Amino acid sequence: VSGGITNHGTVKLSGTATINNGGNFINNGVLDLINGSGSLPQNFVNNGTVIDSSAVKVQDILLSGTNFSLTIQGYPGHNYQLQKSETLASGLWSNIGAPRAGSGGLLMFTDTVGAGAKKCFYRIVVTP
Repeated sequence: VSGGITNHGTVKLSGTATINNGGNFINNGVLDLINGSGSLPQNFVNNGTVIDSSAVKVQDILLSGTNFSLTIQGYPGHNYQLQKSETLASGLWSNIGAPRAGSGGLLMFTDTVGAGAKKCFYRIVVTP
Protein backbone atom coordinates (compact mmCIF):
# COMPACT_ATOMS: atom_id res chain seq x y z
CA VAL A 1 0.00 0.00 0.00
CA SER A 2 1.49 3.33 -0.99
CA GLY A 3 -0.24 5.28 1.80
CA GLY A 4 -1.31 4.66 5.35
CA ILE A 5 -3.57 1.90 6.70
CA THR A 6 -6.10 2.14 9.51
CA ASN A 7 -7.42 -1.10 10.96
CA HIS A 8 -10.81 -1.00 12.72
CA GLY A 9 -11.42 -4.76 12.53
CA THR A 10 -9.08 -7.74 12.53
CA VAL A 11 -5.97 -8.19 10.41
CA LYS A 12 -4.48 -11.69 10.63
CA LEU A 13 -1.07 -12.53 9.18
CA SER A 14 0.05 -16.16 8.80
CA GLY A 15 3.27 -17.72 7.62
CA THR A 16 5.64 -15.23 6.00
CA ALA A 17 2.98 -12.64 5.10
CA THR A 18 3.97 -9.02 5.75
CA ILE A 19 2.39 -5.60 5.47
CA ASN A 20 4.24 -3.05 3.35
CA ASN A 21 2.86 0.45 3.67
CA GLY A 22 4.12 3.91 2.81
CA GLY A 23 2.45 5.72 5.71
CA ASN A 24 1.37 4.91 9.23
CA PHE A 25 -0.30 1.62 10.10
CA ILE A 26 -2.84 2.61 12.76
CA ASN A 27 -4.29 -0.33 14.63
CA ASN A 28 -7.64 0.46 16.27
CA GLY A 29 -8.75 -3.19 16.16
CA VAL A 30 -6.87 -6.48 16.41
CA LEU A 31 -3.57 -7.25 14.69
CA ASP A 32 -3.20 -11.03 14.91
CA LEU A 33 0.36 -12.31 14.37
CA ILE A 34 0.10 -15.61 16.32
CA ASN A 35 0.96 -17.75 13.27
CA GLY A 36 3.08 -15.18 11.46
CA SER A 37 6.83 -15.01 11.27
CA GLY A 38 6.84 -11.33 10.36
CA SER A 39 7.18 -8.29 12.57
CA LEU A 40 5.06 -5.22 13.22
CA PRO A 41 4.41 -3.05 10.16
CA GLN A 42 6.55 0.05 9.64
CA ASN A 43 5.30 3.27 11.25
CA PHE A 44 3.08 1.23 13.58
CA VAL A 45 0.69 3.08 15.92
CA ASN A 46 -1.22 0.80 18.27
CA ASN A 47 -4.56 1.87 19.76
CA GLY A 48 -5.94 -1.67 19.77
CA THR A 49 -4.74 -5.19 20.49
CA VAL A 50 -1.71 -7.04 19.12
CA ILE A 51 -1.74 -10.82 19.48
CA ASP A 52 1.52 -12.60 18.76
CA SER A 53 2.93 -15.99 19.76
CA SER A 54 3.90 -14.62 23.20
CA ALA A 55 0.16 -14.27 23.95
CA VAL A 56 -0.19 -18.07 24.12
CA LYS A 57 0.83 -18.55 27.75
CA VAL A 58 0.13 -21.30 30.22
CA GLN A 59 -2.34 -20.01 32.81
CA ASP A 60 -2.46 -23.12 34.99
CA ILE A 61 -1.00 -26.65 35.19
CA LEU A 62 -2.32 -29.46 37.36
CA LEU A 63 -0.96 -32.99 37.80
CA SER A 64 -3.27 -35.26 39.80
CA GLY A 65 -2.33 -38.94 39.77
CA THR A 66 -1.94 -39.74 36.07
CA ASN A 67 -4.11 -36.82 34.93
CA PHE A 68 -2.32 -33.79 33.47
CA SER A 69 -4.30 -30.57 32.84
CA LEU A 70 -3.14 -27.42 31.12
CA THR A 71 -5.06 -24.14 30.80
CA ILE A 72 -4.30 -21.40 28.28
CA GLN A 73 -6.01 -18.29 26.92
CA GLY A 74 -7.71 -19.08 23.59
CA TYR A 75 -8.18 -16.42 20.93
CA PRO A 76 -11.02 -16.39 18.37
CA GLY A 77 -10.06 -17.51 14.88
CA HIS A 78 -7.49 -20.05 16.09
CA ASN A 79 -7.58 -23.73 16.93
CA TYR A 80 -5.48 -25.22 19.73
CA GLN A 81 -4.25 -28.82 19.98
CA LEU A 82 -2.57 -30.41 23.00
CA GLN A 83 0.23 -32.79 22.00
CA LYS A 84 2.47 -35.14 23.97
CA SER A 85 5.81 -36.82 23.28
CA GLU A 86 8.31 -38.95 25.17
CA THR A 87 11.15 -37.04 23.45
CA LEU A 88 11.61 -33.57 22.03
CA ALA A 89 12.51 -35.01 18.62
CA SER A 90 10.54 -33.61 15.70
CA GLY A 91 7.72 -35.73 14.32
CA LEU A 92 7.12 -37.83 17.42
CA TRP A 93 4.22 -35.82 18.86
CA SER A 94 0.77 -37.37 19.47
CA ASN A 95 -2.48 -35.40 19.61
CA ILE A 96 -4.30 -35.59 22.93
CA GLY A 97 -8.03 -35.17 22.37
CA ALA A 98 -9.58 -33.07 19.66
CA PRO A 99 -8.50 -29.55 18.62
CA ARG A 100 -10.34 -26.79 20.45
CA ALA A 101 -11.49 -23.49 18.95
CA GLY A 102 -10.52 -20.30 20.74
CA SER A 103 -13.40 -18.13 21.88
CA GLY A 104 -11.70 -15.39 23.85
CA GLY A 105 -11.78 -17.34 27.12
CA LEU A 106 -9.69 -19.95 28.86
CA LEU A 107 -9.23 -23.40 27.31
CA MET A 108 -8.45 -26.41 29.50
CA PHE A 109 -6.81 -29.53 28.03
CA THR A 110 -6.51 -32.81 29.94
CA ASP A 111 -4.45 -35.93 29.32
CA THR A 112 -5.97 -38.80 31.31
CA VAL A 113 -3.81 -41.56 29.85
CA GLY A 114 -0.56 -42.13 31.71
CA ALA A 115 0.76 -38.62 32.20
CA GLY A 116 2.39 -39.67 35.47
CA ALA A 117 3.59 -43.10 34.28
CA LYS A 118 6.84 -41.90 32.63
CA LYS A 119 8.65 -38.82 31.45
CA CYS A 120 6.78 -36.90 28.76
CA PHE A 121 6.66 -33.44 27.22
CA TYR A 122 3.58 -31.39 26.29
CA ARG A 123 3.02 -28.58 23.81
CA ILE A 124 0.13 -26.61 22.36
CA VAL A 125 -0.02 -26.23 18.57
CA VAL A 126 -1.90 -23.16 17.30
CA THR A 127 -3.36 -23.09 13.79
CA PRO A 128 -5.12 -20.23 12.04
